[in-house]
Amino acid sequence: MRIGWHWKKLSKRGPVQGFGKRLSSILGTYLSEYDMEAVYFDEGVRNSKRQLLESKDIGCLFTPAYTTMLGHLRSQALSSMLEFDKDVQMLPYKQADWDASRIHGKNLNVI
Repeated sequence: MRIGWHWKKLSKRGPVQGFGKRLSSILGTYLSEYDMEAVYFDEGVRNSKRQLLESKDIGCLFTPAYTTMLGHLRSQALSSMLEFDKDVQMLPYKQADWDASRIHGKNLNVI
């Protein structure tokens, strides 16, 4: 299926806007086409093949793109955290004895 290749290529560039919605739409179309082609198959065969498509075949195509997207989002979160840490260092003034480590710890827990 060429769709998997397309998503893999897109996801390597960076986060794809609306990834989940677009992926769901593509998968829905793909499975609907299968259902139309398999309408005359034995119901047991049709259902088992559809399950195979949903779990194994489609997963092999889209899991790498999904994993890459998670990596991009993680990288963005880390970059934001590092930028936050840098900006926090500029906040206190000389006479104050403020400690931003508590906020840093909270942010790490949230991420």
